[in-house]
Amino acid sequence: MEKYVTEVLAPKLQGDGGWVEVVPHEGDAVTADINRLAHQYNTPLVKADCQWNLPTFEPLYLQAIKQSEDGTMTVIRLSEQDGKRGQIKLPQKVKLLNMLEDIEGETDTIEYKPFEIITIGV
Repeated sequence: MEKYVTEVLAPKLQGDGGWVEVVPHEGDAVTADINRLAHQYNTPLVKADCQWNLPTFEPLYLQAIKQSEDGTMTVIRLSEQDGKRGQIKLPQKVKLLNMLEDIEGETDTIEYKPFEIITIGV
């Protein structure tokens, strides 16, 4: 493996200045939580002057938080990236939004499908 990294991967990455992290793991990539590790590795932390007192939405991935275009709510964009179905129960009702931020419903339980992008408003 070390020979592969130094002789094959390293020369390829020198051209574009990229980096690679090799993560040994047992089982498949989903069981080993490789998507979450890759997301954390590739997404730099950004300091924000705010506090987050809402749920983490796990096992969904938090993609973005922003003010709605009309300024009436906070828009939270989530995604499922492990190819799984499920649901998460929230402590309060949220608005279900489409990608254009139109309200499509209200719920306190988010049901998700594999690789779905979910937009909610609070």
